[in-house]
Amino acid sequence: MQLMHDVSLPAGSFATFVAIHHAGSISGAADRLHLSQPAVSRRLQALERRLGSPLFDRVTGGLTITDAGRALLPHAERALAAEADGARAVAERRDHAIGSVAIGVVGSLVDTYLAPALRALVVHHPQIELAITTTTSVRIRDLVRRGELALGISYAHPDDDDLTVRTIARERLRVVAAPEHPAAGSALRPSDLRRHRWLVFPDPAAHPETSGTIARRALERHHVPVERLHPIDSLTAQRALALAAYGLALLPEAMVADDLAGGRLVAVAAPALAADAPVTLLTRRHAHVSPAASAVIELLVRT
Repeated sequence: MQLMHDVSLPAGSFATFVAIHHAGSISGAADRLHLSQPAVSRRLQALERRLGSPLFDRVTGGLTITDAGRALLPHAERALAAEADGARAVAERRDHAIGSVAIGVVGSLVDTYLAPALRALVVHHPQIELAITTTTSVRIRDLVRRGELALGISYAHPDDDDLTVRTIARERLRVVAAPEHPAAGSALRPSDLRRHRWLVFPDPAAHPETSGTIARRALERHHVPVERLHPIDSLTAQRALALAAYGLALLPEAMVADDLAGGRLVAVAAPALAADAPVTLLTRRHAHVSPAASAVIELLVRT
């Protein structure tokens, strides 16, 4: 087999490929890139010809990425993030600007971990602007990896070569129930765990580093039957269903602190499930770190 040594690609190839992947269609990518659909199709065809492999399969309703596309994706995202880094570095040098920082945070961590840093930021660095996004741990991981966020605060501790992960705190997981739930006010022995409905993430393999995985594995260690584990793919939804007395949930303390204080939820003693989850600060490895981002990181680590 002859290896391809000249791998120069047509201009805009990676941006087009990534846009198609995230949009799931040529038309969606065209909207994102402000190009015509024929222009996007030509770019994709040129890239596939150059690489000698199809990157997407056509299916009903859009496109799905091929194995070759999945192999290309992290390299394309890394290249686009590095390109954006270079542009920001030049702009900072040119304009002598402190700049802004895009940061993502799990909603339940805003009050405990982001708010203190924000108060310090107003005092010490009032010129820095933050663009804050609240979303899930998994999405924060992906956005930081792609360079769309400079920083992320989450319950995730991903094993990812593209990320630097710092644990800034440990969050206790609490077993919670609505006051009217049969388990409220009781202490659960290991054998009692199997009698109740538990609200858990659907698939530990899909969330290999989150608080949801820690909770599910704790229940599995005590042989809670699979029919007692009800898959709910959101901590927010698990909390809402616990409030409705639909089941028990093992949730981060910061997320349920107000509910416990207000009596909307009660803590259920379950020593066998004692666990905590990391609160982590995610940054992209080898990324350009602006003076503004450095200042925010210092405050987050310190507070």
